Amino acid sequence: MKQPALGITATVLVMAIALGFVSLFSFPTFAGWVGYLLLCTIPVMMIHGMCCTGDVWEHFRQFFEGRGTRVYTPTLRPHVRGNIAERPHADLCDLGFREYIAE
Repeated sequence: MKQPALGITATVLVMAIALGFVSLFSFPTFAGWVGYLLLCTIPVMMIHGMCCTGDVWEHFRQFFEGRGTRVYTPTLRPHVRGNIAERPHADLCDLGFREYIAE
């Protein structure tokens, strides 16, 4: 129970800091140059689903990169990924977040 409580506490803390930062600016200012600056400096990571690869995000990656955002679309566990028309590898269903993070 300690781990989820820490995660929730950290999330609430980050949200409070973010809202405090946003409240320093008027909406037109934040929607203008501050929003653009954050969009250009904060990278985006798009994670694919079980039966596909990072290539599934190609259209969205091009869209965001065309606007100056760094985008990462990794293929997780490429050695167990197949074509979307193929049956998934048997080990794919048993993977959890710990395995992905360990990679």
